Amino acid sequence: MKFKARVYIMNKNKQYHSYFATMKQNESKLLKLKESSAILLRINGHIFPTIIRILHTSHNRFMYGFPIPQTIGKNLQIKSDIDFEFLTFNLKLEIGEINGEINLPNILPQKTIRDKNFYVFELGDKVLIWIYSTGNKWCILPKCIPLARNDYDFLELFGGYFCEGFKARKIRNHLDRLSYSSSEIDQIIWFINSVENLFKIEKSEWTAQVLVRNYNEKNRDSLIKYWADSGLKKEKIKIINNKLVNDKFGVCLVNIYNSALAETVYELFLHSKRMALRSKENSLKFFRGLSRGDMGVSINNTGNTISFTNNSKNNIAFFKKICNNLNIRTSKIIEDKRAKKGCWSALIHDFNSFEKIVALNAITHKRRKFYFYSKFLKCRGCRVPLKYLKAVYMGYDTNQKISEHLQLSLVTVITILSKHRKIGLLKTKIKTTGQIHRIHYSLSEKGKKLLDFYNSIEREIKDNNI
Repeated sequence: MKFKARVYIMNKNKQYHSYFATMKQNESKLLKLKESSAILLRINGHIFPTIIRILHTSHNRFMYGFPIPQTIGKNLQIKSDIDFEFLTFNLKLEIGEINGEINLPNILPQKTIRDKNFYVFELGDKVLIWIYSTGNKWCILPKCIPLARNDYDFLELFGGYFCEGFKARKIRNHLDRLSYSSSEIDQIIWFINSVENLFKIEKSEWTAQVLVRNYNEKNRDSLIKYWADSGLKKEKIKIINNKLVNDKFGVCLVNIYNSALAETVYELFLHSKRMALRSKENSLKFFRGLSRGDMGVSINNTGNTISFTNNSKNNIAFFKKICNNLNIRTSKIIEDKRAKKGCWSALIHDFNSFEKIVALNAITHKRRKFYFYSKFLKCRGCRVPLKYLKAVYMGYDTNQKISEHLQLSLVTVITILSKHRKIGLLKTKIKTTGQIHRIHYSLSEKGKKLLDFYNSIEREIKDNNI
């Protein structure tokens, strides 16, 4: 529906001015407008949200009006009646979910951290989200966010954001940007592709800051080309010298400066944390995202450890809850008192948990994953049964044959095979030749499954050139 409004310049000075439009009483009644109504308008092909205000005139009279963004108002004719198109009122926010998707209007709270309203306007299968505050941009996102699309997963995305996303606020301030950082280009590619597939935000929207130690102008073009291969625009990449960075190609921080988008993503992040604890399946997806960030892997002859480190003790407690859902044992929370700003960690160091992590394919960070796999196969808990099961599978079915094949003492072989038989990995059969009785081994169903599991890990390592 179209209506007429007259545009004025307000707060006119050299540094700042704003635009305000007034409406006639009959127009406002026809649209059923009230003070503080949030509405979505269109003019000259541009859509913008605004709030209805009452402008008091003389003799207790008043009229309705609304502010206009400066980028739109500067192109309008001042003090003349202009046709605006009314599109819709803001949606009422309710709590709820839709199968296989997240209904975005149902996730957002009524108020932001600064006690400002979230306003949401429906645009077909999209929504326009706006926080009414000076200088705040709005953002347009899909109304329903898929939980998975094209091999990109919502919970895995926010598991990574949990570690490497920018979530800090100054007290009483909005988040000012959506941001993610990594020194590895494949992780930047994964993040911006996930956002593009799930939120329909194109790669061209991102700006990037690359922090490099001892930056030399001669290396500028090669650095920009390297990070532009992730899909970022070359002209939106800025190189910054930073003495604390040691990585050859620096650390890349990708940003979209938009408060409405940043606050919306933060609310989705909080929702993803609640979702992650609802089921084992959800916890696994979130764990896969965590593996892309603050997780370290160290497996050697002296000790086998997966560590998760964070500057928030509460975040470590949350990590432990995720692991508990997956039946993965973790240590107590450990504080590193050497850190100036606080640093806590939790460790995973038992072999059964390692087996579960591999079986669940819980690590998706490629380099970390295959380092873990290759070391896992070499640690004693895996190495010992693997070589014995392989020997039996290859036809070395007696103690003597296995001893000669593995070049181990007969006593050692008898002891190990006895343990494997007791836990159900091997079956035995006594065969008699003359007066000699020999034990012959074969793989049980449990032993076959375990060997297949180990073989699959070996194949994956080989296929990925580990």
